Amino acid sequence: MASAVLLAGLLVPLTATPAASEGTVEVRLKLPMRARIDLTGRDTLLPAPFLVVSQEGEGRIEGSDIDVQGEFERYLNKVLRRETDLRIVEAGRIDYPTYDLEMLARDEDFWRNLGESTQSDLILAGTLDFDIQDRSGYRTEEYISPFDGRTMYRQVLVEQTGFEYDIVVMVFDGSTGELIYNDNFKD
Repeated sequence: MASAVLLAGLLVPLTATPAASEGTVEVRLKLPMRARIDLTGRDTLLPAPFLVVSQEGEGRIEGSDIDVQGEFERYLNKVLRRETDLRIVEAGRIDYPTYDLEMLARDEDFWRNLGESTQSDLILAGTLDFDIQDRSGYRTEEYISPFDGRTMYRQVLVEQTGFEYDIVVMVFDGSTGELIYNDNFKD
């Protein structure tokens, strides 16, 4: 049951920090993950901060108030505490030796040392790439006058905002530093 819950379907709401005149933006992401890790003999889990991947390398998305890393971390911790029997370990700030995902995944010494220092059996880490797709623009539409029946064309502003995410999930063995699970989710 615990293995099914650890990597069960995640539903991630990312909410914007409401400004004085702005509302709330809720983005629902469904990440279907079946149980793929044997949790026998493993009691603790360290959810390490996910790295935010963006073109500018910043933690915030330009032009918005969405703190992707903070919102994802809060939600992930909430789901893990509610849905799993594993004891969740708080690590505080973690200084990654590199921000290159491939090099970080191969650095078994780093993950082993992190597992030993936090006494974690499993370490959950990964990357987040979240983009706001603004597809707003003008569209020409046909308009028939109700007064004289003439057909005219007018420009109408159509506002469309979409969201795109790419999440890489990695689980490391805290005692050996070995990567035991890796998956990528896009939508």
